[in-house]
Amino acid sequence: MIPPMGNIAVARLPLQNFMPPGGQPFDWCAAIPTPTVVAGLTPVVQFQVKKGYNGYIHRIGNMCDQGGFNDFSGALIWQLFSDYQNGTGPVVPNYNNILASLGTIVAPSSVDGIKILEGQFVTLAVRNIALPVAGLIAARLGGYLYEIGLEQRGLGT
Repeated sequence: MIPPMGNIAVARLPLQNFMPPGGQPFDWCAAIPTPTVVAGLTPVVQFQVKKGYNGYIHRIGNMCDQGGFNDFSGALIWQLFSDYQNGTGPVVPNYNNILASLGTIVAPSSVDGIKILEGQFVTLAVRNIALPVAGLIAARLGGYLYEIGLEQRGLGT
């Protein structure tokens, strides 16, 4: 038997790593037909962070089901935007010019946590550089939202 350790108070696990009680998980996914080469940047999956909430993305999946597509070929370029409006917006650092699949829709890649803020239009978009128009392009973003009031300065939120 393990002896009791007394009254140990745990303030809260870090928001960027753990969904707090009352947090709201999300898992957005979508697919579009392969856009034409001249179409420019095309949103694949997009959602707006709801009022009164911030959150973190912890899973990303992007894929092309078209035969003949090879990761790192440069035929498709993906970008993750923190607030995409009117065809542009700030790109999440290190998620610009993604040349490969970051997991799939069924098995998305885990990421350490990309912070998203109230009201932002989070968007994973693709640009077709050289791929013939056939098949589907798909994307998935997963994570959680929490009430802004849970954030406290100096606690690594």
